[in-house]
Amino acid sequence: MKNKKNIFIAIVGIIVIVSLVWMGSRDNSVVSENSGNFKANNQEIVIGAVLSETGMASIDGNNIKSGIEFAREELAKKGINVKVVYEDDQTNPKNTVTAIQKLVDINHPQALIGPTWSFLAEAAGPVVERNKIVSMSPANTSEFVSVNSGYFFFGAPKNEAKEKYATDWIKERGLKRIAIVVEKSGWSDSHIVPFENAIKNAGAELVFTEKFTYAQNSVDGGSVKDIIMKAKNAGVDGVLYTGFDQSTAVLISKKQELKADFQMLMATEIPVGLQKKGVVNIKDSDNMFIISPKDSESFSDAYKARYNEYPGAYADRGYDSLMLLVSALQNKGDMDLKDYLKSDSSIKYNGYAGVYDFDQKGDIKDSTWKVVKIK
Repeated sequence: MKNKKNIFIAIVGIIVIVSLVWMGSRDNSVVSENSGNFKANNQEIVIGAVLSETGMASIDGNNIKSGIEFAREELAKKGINVKVVYEDDQTNPKNTVTAIQKLVDINHPQALIGPTWSFLAEAAGPVVERNKIVSMSPANTSEFVSVNSGYFFFGAPKNEAKEKYATDWIKERGLKRIAIVVEKSGWSDSHIVPFENAIKNAGAELVFTEKFTYAQNSVDGGSVKDIIMKAKNAGVDGVLYTGFDQSTAVLISKKQELKADFQMLMATEIPVGLQKKGVVNIKDSDNMFIISPKDSESFSDAYKARYNEYPGAYADRGYDSLMLLVSALQNKGDMDLKDYLKSDSSIKYNGYAGVYDFDQKGDIKDSTWKVVKIK
């Protein structure tokens, strides 16, 4: 009986010790909802953000900012003190350069987020390299940004990876006559070759490729309406598309209005945001699909739960950018931040847009997408 009592006391002692160790480790370090090692800190982490809060790129710029703020609030809950200093470049490349230098000179950030669009990122390249400061550009890839700097990193999964998903979609839907429709921009143009390859791989026919410029003041959608009629009259049964918010909303509404029955695969998450915000009303019978990052819907739900509204495009990558940089800054030790982010030994942040494991160009190595039907 005495032996049994001793065994019982020993077991209780072990449980108490394990519990204390677990609680201690819990107090000193926390892990994000996705992944990455985060530690509560008393010392403030300063991040600069050069975004287009006004001008042509303001929709994307403010979406990125909303994601950054969501991440900052989440980090604050974990006892991680992060200050984000914003500069509005007004979608002007000269202002982008000035804003970066101002942040570096006055605020001394440990890293930067931005700029928003590709031509702004190209303007930022030299000043980022000169100041030797890491800059994370959430909406871009090296496919359409020519930046000669080892300090520049890209938060968007590469568009070339969409080829496989477009190929599978064409095959699964049994489509034979495909049109490619893109809104003119470096980002949209980077989809053309993957789209062409997908059509060829699927054994379908490329009927035509149309690049258009959306006129914001056009009442009837102008060129968008003409393209839909062209596809309808040519007997197109599938369209591979990418573009921006306004043109996408017009395209969807005009397709429905003209009763064009071709199916659409859109290489952007914008249609989901438009649907959730009530800008468009896509039905199951419209046969509209998107290619989106693996966890963009999970982010959308989390954002809605917090702010009672759905996020816009790139908000998830704004969130990931801040989380990634903070995790890296806390875990890099004596390594230079840019070297740590490209190191095989670094902690790979697993965010909403994918796993942030970077190649030597600063791109995400493996881009994971999924095809989703909107309804």
